[in-house]
Amino acid sequence: MNTASDKESLEIYTIGHSNHSFEVFFRLLDKYHIEILVDVRSKPYSRYASHFNKEAIHQKLAETGIKYLFLGHLVGGRPEEEDFYDMHGHVDYDYLQRSSRFKEGISRLLKGIQVCKVAVFCGEEDPTSCHRRLLIGRALAQYGVKVLHIRGDGSLQNEAELLSKENLRPEKKQRSLFDIGESGEWKSTT
Repeated sequence: MNTASDKESLEIYTIGHSNHSFEVFFRLLDKYHIEILVDVRSKPYSRYASHFNKEAIHQKLAETGIKYLFLGHLVGGRPEEEDFYDMHGHVDYDYLQRSSRFKEGISRLLKGIQVCKVAVFCGEEDPTSCHRRLLIGRALAQYGVKVLHIRGDGSLQNEAELLSKENLRPEKKQRSLFDIGESGEWKSTT
């Protein structure tokens, strides 16, 4: 359990439901003693795994003793407002993270991790290009929070391990001399 006196060691977990059965997903949460699962999907529904729809997962988790909290309206990676998108359809994470609602969501997560084990979740198993890492994890890291990613096989990855793997991969796209914008822009991958 995290405590307020452990500020330098505060941590949060992330997990993607992928196409797991609820039982497999629950075992992953149980392995790391997760007490609250925070849904950070902008639209908390799955076309392919309906047992992860908001109402269904809330009910199933209640049966296991894990609390469910929906914060997708505050920290979701696909806001409804067009203002948060650039002309290419990417979410401007820098702009989004400065919004009052995002700050409220981060504040709630920071309060939660001081008293119990929290995992944020969305659909993608791989956190590499998911907003739970690129947006939420990055924002929490600014407060010294250690972000740990629960993988589908039950292993745990930290940010350093993900960065190391990214550095070994070839670039997805060679930037052109004529590309507009800085390479350090903070936005969604799609």
